[in-house]
Amino acid sequence: MKKGLRIQGNFYINMDHIIEWSFDKDSLRISTVLCDGDYAYIIVADSIKDEDQRCSHKVTVNELHRIKREIAEYMGVDQQERLSSVK
Repeated sequence: MKKGLRIQGNFYINMDHIIEWSFDKDSLRISTVLCDGDYAYIIVADSIKDEDQRCSHKVTVNELHRIKREIAEYMGVDQQERLSSVK
């Protein structure tokens, strides 16, 4: 199974380094381990117009769904089960 998760362009995250992730309809937060501490990436759908939304990357809605799906598959988590818990 692949370990590299393409976020945007030539930016990838090693999925072995993901320690937690959470999402809602229009955004995703990924926390990873770095050698000097933890780092969080905030990924939001580009349809979000809220300028106050703190984010690392803006992607299309389809790309956001792809990223969520790939993380769920890699982690062995049923995405539908995770989606049903999102309010």
